[in-house]
Amino acid sequence: NRLLQRFDQETLENNEIKLKSFLAKHAQVTDVDIRQYTTDVTTIGSEDDSGVIVEERQVIASIRSTQYENFLNFLDRVDTASKPVVLTKVEFRNDRRDPGKIRRVQVTVATYEQKKKEW
Repeated sequence: NRLLQRFDQETLENNEIKLKSFLAKHAQVTDVDIRQYTTDVTTIGSEDDSGVIVEERQVIASIRSTQYENFLNFLDRVDTASKPVVLTKVEFRNDRRDPGKIRRVQVTVATYEQKKKEW
């Protein structure tokens, strides 16, 4: 996984970031209203019998009706934060009646955490 390569061993072992709180903080500062969070965890298997696995934790934030400038500021803050988070996907629909607004947005962010296998 190429995104996983951005994380050093220490970060993987000690990653305690709470993705929803991280996104909520940046949304509040940029006046972006996140209406819903959807979470997912995927296990990335190890290639050996060391008993170590890596989990990818994802959050999809659903945003309704926001100004372009606010949304771009939100994305910039998320992308440049000094936290172990990667922006993996952004989907949006324009508001045809108001060119300065985005009608609906989904932003997906992920982080990775190393864990011991539970046998």
